[in-house]
Amino acid sequence: MLGREAKVEYKVIKADRRMTKTNEPYYVLELLDANQTKYEARIWNDVIPGIQERFLPQEGQYWGSVKSHDNVYRGQKQLVIDGYWVYKPEEIHAAVKEQFVEQPVIDVDRVIKRMFDWEFWEPDMYALMQRVREHLKQDGVWEKIKAIPAGASYHHNVRGGFLLHIDEMLDLSGGLCRTEASFGREDKGMIVNGPVHYLGLIDYQILRAGIVLHDIGKIYDYDEKTLYFQPNPISDCLEHTLVGVLMVERYWIKNSSEAVDRGLRLMHALAAHHGPEMGAVKPKTPEAIILHHLDMISAHLDVCRRAYEDAKKNGGSTEYSRMLGARPFVPGFFPPEQSIYALRKEPDKKAATEEVVTKDEFAGKLPWEV
Repeated sequence: MLGREAKVEYKVIKADRRMTKTNEPYYVLELLDANQTKYEARIWNDVIPGIQERFLPQEGQYWGSVKSHDNVYRGQKQLVIDGYWVYKPEEIHAAVKEQFVEQPVIDVDRVIKRMFDWEFWEPDMYALMQRVREHLKQDGVWEKIKAIPAGASYHHNVRGGFLLHIDEMLDLSGGLCRTEASFGREDKGMIVNGPVHYLGLIDYQILRAGIVLHDIGKIYDYDEKTLYFQPNPISDCLEHTLVGVLMVERYWIKNSSEAVDRGLRLMHALAAHHGPEMGAVKPKTPEAIILHHLDMISAHLDVCRRAYEDAKKNGGSTEYSRMLGARPFVPGFFPPEQSIYALRKEPDKKAATEEVVTKDEFAGKLPWEV
């Protein structure tokens, strides 16, 4: 009945039944709690026989009385589910359901405007952005831009993560190229082309367009409901890096006889944004070099952010990150006896330092909480 109190712990965002190498069934799950935290989970074959068929995991289920334990697989933390109770939809108040509606992590309308309707776009660039937007609408994928992640697992793998990643890169590029220096001009011009030591070297219009379009192909790659990768002909045949390249060639170079040189520089930046280690095309221009590093900075900082949040919940421990190739270091979680100052042999310095550490009001806090 509606009045029954349902103590919901998780909503099942995705439930994928798979088979082990020994042909035993198991489930790959993504769960969401009321705090908008997502969890990767598994139900293994030893648990499945004890679950009635109508209660087997399905997308949209609400679970309570969950029994679980933690596991680490390939450096990623997982919940292993040992048992749960499935609530009927009519047992859950509407207000409770609202808590489990996954929200984007960013103001999507603000970022989309910043991307496609930036007031300082040059006419050709603005026209390119509008043609790209219309292309995505005609393909029926435009609305997905508001929901999809930037990646399936490595970074920004949350609802709205695609736009959050681009928003961060735009912020970083603006600081690097001092774009705010020309915002007050009467002619509304965009003159500043790079850092003070490299004036004129960087074409900021190309760099900014590269940021907007570098991952545009991912709109075809991800399901806007589950946020998981979905196989499609474009992804099967082309890297997402090439989708933006083809759009620039079709909607800018072919529409402007004066765009060939700059269009090629933009196409190169898009094709090379994975960098010399991972990409087939190596960055050869200032815009391509900066685009690659901004992409990596945003991605790596997101890995650190998530590690810091996990560390606060786990008493300071972090898990191995495949993207970083290491366990992220979390400052502020070392107890006083492990401090490098506390390990000094001089008694007077050790005593003085221990006194300071004991009174440290910032101990155990994350950087943004200080």
